[in-house]
Amino acid sequence: MTFVKTGYVNGAYIDFTGASVEMLYRRDLLGGKMDFAVSGFRPMSLNSSVTNVSNTNGIGVQGQSDLQYQFSVGYNRGAWGTSLQGNYLSGPKLANPQTTELGDILLYGDYWNFNAGGFYNLNEKLTFRAAISNLFDREPPFPLGGIGVYDILGRRINFSVQYTF
Repeated sequence: MTFVKTGYVNGAYIDFTGASVEMLYRRDLLGGKMDFAVSGFRPMSLNSSVTNVSNTNGIGVQGQSDLQYQFSVGYNRGAWGTSLQGNYLSGPKLANPQTTELGDILLYGDYWNFNAGGFYNLNEKLTFRAAISNLFDREPPFPLGGIGVYDILGRRINFSVQYTF
């Protein structure tokens, strides 16, 4: 077990179970270290109620995709390193249950987002870092916009300098 989340719900209850898997493979390559990592998450049940009268099944709806995967590849050699990360969210439904009688849009599209980064240690005290979030400037599936866990800010480039005293 690598992650436990707790919290408060302003309602009657949330009943949640899920399964996750993680894998990391590291090997020496060209005088450095190459890392390959994959993780996946799938909710098994996500039932909630605000009033304790009606139950809502939240699996696969907006903000809680049925399948969530992440992969990363990184390479470190001496004073520098680089990485690429990909995130996948399966297309959520508008609601559970959802039929053509209830709405025009039944299922939103899947979503991929990629991030890249790198660092360079000039010496033991000074490190430079750069990162590009949402590398391909991918927007959330229409018409979700900012609902859920999508990157709505677009491509961003960040730089940082760290100096240790």
